[in-house]
Amino acid sequence: MAIADVGLDRPWLPLAPAAGARRRESSRHALVRAIGLGREQQASALVIVGGLFDRATVTLPTLEFAARAFAAFPGPVLIAPGALDWHTETSPYATTNWFDNTHLWHDAQYRPGVTVDGDTIAGSAWTGSSLGGEPPLSSSADEERVLYVRAGLAPRARPVVCSTAADADDERVVAVGALTPAVGAGGATVTVIDWSNGSLRSTQLMIDDEPGETRPVDVATVNGTDELLARLSSTVDSVPPWSVIALHGRLPSGVLLPSIAGFTTDREDVLIDETAVEFALAPPANADHSAMTEFRRGMRDSDADERTLHQATALGLRALAEVAPDGEPI
Repeated sequence: MAIADVGLDRPWLPLAPAAGARRRESSRHALVRAIGLGREQQASALVIVGGLFDRATVTLPTLEFAARAFAAFPGPVLIAPGALDWHTETSPYATTNWFDNTHLWHDAQYRPGVTVDGDTIAGSAWTGSSLGGEPPLSSSADEERVLYVRAGLAPRARPVVCSTAADADDERVVAVGALTPAVGAGGATVTVIDWSNGSLRSTQLMIDDEPGETRPVDVATVNGTDELLARLSSTVDSVPPWSVIALHGRLPSGVLLPSIAGFTTDREDVLIDETAVEFALAPPANADHSAMTEFRRGMRDSDADERTLHQATALGLRALAEVAPDGEPI
């Protein structure tokens, strides 16, 4: 399955601020919905053909959101950067921690990505040194079954998936519609590609323009990890399909994030977004030298980011609070 022009964090400058914000929220929901459709269609791979985000305006939390969303897809996720999200060694793509199932093409030349159902998927990225022009296809392509992926074949200024080593003609090119189209340009689409028996067939599927909703959950008021997980479980049960549960606020010391606490749900159509959470790291009292306080003090002085420090501290405090069968602290 292929998607293009997700447009995460696109500024939408012609729109009023509120309308632009709504459009950016819609692009997140569309990505979650598309990944869900890929599961429903039992797609062997998910291919992003350019336009995942706007390079000039994308933020780190949004990239973390995308990485976690792709991790929910059961197969490989293959990304071919395009004109708006072109790749360099210092691009947002390079600074994001993608999960193991996600592969990024970072070369202007066509390079293999993975083998899916016996077929090789090769992709080409738009890069800072080669914006625009299409690279030549592999001279050995006739020796193997190869599906070529690039965000735009010259002179066609459109995302495409190409299935032949010969010069692409209209019968050998699949144009992938926009997941977050321009205002008034029609509905969001995904493209299901059947690459079997040496032929290329595709089907365009329309999805709701603004499916689901974003449901905020304030983590600042919870009293412990169990209460947070109970509140999250209740929220998961109540949201409509293809929703995003957005955790926010300052997480109290000692409380684990759901992803660290092992929270699971049967609903594959709901994504939990932890990227806006802040962390409470209260300094320990100088006069207190208990094991827990000394542990806090040692963790505070470690060289780690706030998220890692907070969650490692919470795990350590949970371990220190456990007791042996005889009632004595471990």
